[in-house]
Amino acid sequence: PGQSPQPHQRRLAVGIDLGTTNSLVAAVRSGLAEPLADAAGAVILPSAVRYLDAGIEVGEAAKRAAAQDPFNTVVSVKLYYALPIVLVISYAFSLIAAQLMPKRTRAPWEVAVAWAAVALGFLLALSTLTTVISLAIHYRAFLDLTTVIGPGIFGGLALILIQILYLPNLFVATLGYISGAGAHIGSDSLIHPFSFELDQLPAIPLLAALPRGTFPWAIAGAIVIVALGFFIHRKLRARFGDDKSSAISLFAFFLMTSLLGWVASGQLITDVLSQMGVSWWRFPLVISGELALGMALSRIAILIDQKIRERRALGEKTE
Repeated sequence: PGQSPQPHQRRLAVGIDLGTTNSLVAAVRSGLAEPLADAAGAVILPSAVRYLDAGIEVGEAAKRAAAQDPFNTVVSVKLYYALPIVLVISYAFSLIAAQLMPKRTRAPWEVAVAWAAVALGFLLALSTLTTVISLAIHYRAFLDLTTVIGPGIFGGLALILIQILYLPNLFVATLGYISGAGAHIGSDSLIHPFSFELDQLPAIPLLAALPRGTFPWAIAGAIVIVALGFFIHRKLRARFGDDKSSAISLFAFFLMTSLLGWVASGQLITDVLSQMGVSWWRFPLVISGELALGMALSRIAILIDQKIRERRALGEKTE
């Protein structure tokens, strides 16, 4: 007796679920968990925040304003944390695995193939970064296209699945674009830094990353590939002292890009979109040719340096 708290002295504990898409607050009343409603009577609050000069707007109002004011509205923020976390974890496990693997001297062809894989991985990372930057630039068009489609719940899930499955193809198509090999979005179409022929565009919001016309500066990606070939040739020649390993690396790179081009091309949904992605034969030829050009320039630079050294040595003997 006398130990029970007065009604006005009772404390209410609440549980908060901050979800990626929606959030809610609940309390236990009479032994049952009961969600607490907001001023509008809704118990589920969209996880969206909009920053305004007059203050902060949250919930449904902020979510509705995301398409019109994307730069001041944050939606599904946890998704932005996922990728760097996955990359860091993957890198950590790769370092651990490298330490656990038995040490041995690798054959020249193994090193050459490894350099080919590194080159392709680097170029795919570059194309991924280019795609992300393009999506960020055309973010409003991406949101507008999603809003116009209005797929609903089940249609939205299907649209998300289609975009996730198509995303690797888009990265390869971007590599084809910046390398100068070009890419196709439908039959009789060609997207190239110096040519832009586009007829029918599929209703896929990710394609908002496409350029709006010719963009000659994008061909700078070809210069990167040439420089990569130059670098690989120098590394392999410094290690093995010949050009055989570079030739093996170039051949392995051609096989890898041929397989990649074949996998990343094909038909999407209708016959009108029978040509999607890179050309299965032009993509490996162009990108491997640019890598070969870089290796050839490295070889020429070495020959020129040897000639200069020989002439200097001959001049010193003459004196």
